[in-house]
Amino acid sequence: VRYYLLKNKGPVAVNLSTSRVTADMARINGCKTFLAPVGEANVIDEMKKRNAIIGGEGNGGVILPESHYGRDSLVAAILVLACLAEANQSLSHLAGTIPDYYNIKTKAVLPDRFELKLAKLEKVVRSQFKDIKVDKRDGLHFSLDDGWFQVRKSNTEPIYRLIVEARTKAVALKLKALTVKCLK
Repeated sequence: VRYYLLKNKGPVAVNLSTSRVTADMARINGCKTFLAPVGEANVIDEMKKRNAIIGGEGNGGVILPESHYGRDSLVAAILVLACLAEANQSLSHLAGTIPDYYNIKTKAVLPDRFELKLAKLEKVVRSQFKDIKVDKRDGLHFSLDDGWFQVRKSNTEPIYRLIVEARTKAVALKLKALTVKCLK
């Protein structure tokens, strides 16, 4: 994303489960990032709504309207190769220049009364973190200064998924423990 935004300025759209690294790279390049619920169609809708010049999902799927509206691994590969050729540096060196986050991705069987437990989680989180932002478009997505976490029902299995991302392992583990405790 950083390479593309250095050459093209404009909005970025990704799903709520995408690493904050993408938003960091957009911000560094003076571009806004918009979030959409998980799913390629949702991201594409958000991209069209915001006139985003690039987007995608946290799984590495890049959507480049300049090519077409759909995740495309070949477009992603071309962007990486173009960046490497132009920078004349190794991939590991370039990767070392982006912000570092600690990530936890886990899943568990949906507990009884899941929706009530989600409401309890929201209440507990709001009481413990004063400057938190909550997005309810796809489960619960909590955004803090030093990280974020999301709990959402799977669309394909009777489970919930938890994704936690923070600047430190300690914060990530604390957020995971809090969530798991509320959902038991």
